[in-house]
Amino acid sequence: MDALLSQFLGYLIDLAQYVQKFLGGASLLSLNYIWLIALFLVFAVFLVGLSLGRSKILISLLCLYVAAFLEPHFIYFDKLHEAMKGKPEFWLHIGLFFIVFLACLAIFNRSAIKHSLTLRETSFFPIAAVAVLEIGFLASLLMTYLPLEAKDSLPAGVVRFFGTKNAQFWWAVAPLILLLFLKHRKENPKT
Repeated sequence: MDALLSQFLGYLIDLAQYVQKFLGGASLLSLNYIWLIALFLVFAVFLVGLSLGRSKILISLLCLYVAAFLEPHFIYFDKLHEAMKGKPEFWLHIGLFFIVFLACLAIFNRSAIKHSLTLRETSFFPIAAVAVLEIGFLASLLMTYLPLEAKDSLPAGVVRFFGTKNAQFWWAVAPLILLLFLKHRKENPKT
């Protein structure tokens, strides 16, 4: 895992150096891998927002909460770990998390909850804010599964922003606070 992460960060640094050469050394932005990670997250937010759409973004947020609760409480994890000998435990946790997430997504998309959880009339910017908070929440959840040596190889700012207990709490609470302030426009009855 360390080798894969180091190789990925090496690619990001090489890409940053290529972009700096392409821009002719313009000091407009000092591009490094932190900026590339931030740009990737912005791209991921727009990709999530466009692919999920307004109706499914709340369903996927709810599925994140359900998966975050159910994965640590999965009572058959020891049997799963025993059956998957040789696999690192954190990969099993991440895989189980995504299986629970995708199962919840499939169930909620076919249930009556799909029609009650919607942001249909909401404008683009609140949807983008929900998507940003959802990606941040997902990143903080995934940081809990990483082994210590992988966290140590990440920049301290990334770990502080996503990996601490305080950050994980606020990433979990922030989408709920934002949803509290989103207003649902009521349709005016036609007279």
